[in-house]
Amino acid sequence: MTIFEAAVLGVVQGLTEFLPVSSSGHLVLAQKVFSLSGDYLTFDVMLHFATLLAVVVVLWKDIVEIIKHPFQKLTLNLIIASIPAVILAVFFEDAITAAFGGQFLAISFCITGVVLLLGEWLAAKKTQTKTEVGYWDALIIGLCQAVALLPGVSRSGMTLSGGLARGIDRVKTAKFSFLMSVIIILGSGGYEGLKLIGQPMDIAWAPLAVGMLAAVVSGFFAARGLLKLISNKKLTGFAIYVFVLAALIFVDQTWTHLFF
Repeated sequence: MTIFEAAVLGVVQGLTEFLPVSSSGHLVLAQKVFSLSGDYLTFDVMLHFATLLAVVVVLWKDIVEIIKHPFQKLTLNLIIASIPAVILAVFFEDAITAAFGGQFLAISFCITGVVLLLGEWLAAKKTQTKTEVGYWDALIIGLCQAVALLPGVSRSGMTLSGGLARGIDRVKTAKFSFLMSVIIILGSGGYEGLKLIGQPMDIAWAPLAVGMLAAVVSGFFAARGLLKLISNKKLTGFAIYVFVLAALIFVDQTWTHLFF
């Protein structure tokens, strides 16, 4: 992997981790475009920790508040919301890993688009807006997140749509989604990081450092931008984007075979 490729992948990871368009799907697509083969586990783990740093910077006040007062409703809600993804990851790890070959990428992007539109439609039907996330809300948002273990299905898109469908305030939904990502990144990154113990580095230090820096910077701006955007804008534009991307991938997988 060259430094340029690492920088592009870092930007892709940082932007798409928080925007509702699927970071995993875009990373699979970017690796296909660059014809990268092999398992860059070290690089993937460190990119995720870089985006974790970005969300910590954006929501540091909320995170400090949780650390100061760990035994509160928000903490329990975050745990409830994380359980479905953990269960699914444990029992279907092999199937999820196999999906990263990209064969279902077009379908997964379409699922993201449909859910984004559905979330906005259901939100528009709500006559009242909740200012807090309830226990049932957390469970439903967590179930939405579990589906996003498949590459191409956006974690932030699923959780945002789940929150909007439940009638939760848009900014509150986005912050809850970001806080959920902290747990998921720590859990998945720590699990994958254990596999690196005793293993040689699969990437040089220079591309790794550049990729992480790119992920931190782009992730910071993506998270900040989405918090501002979602307060007064709908997610319809992101839905159109993933539908177009799914169509292009389908055409390439079926006829042109430039990357797939």
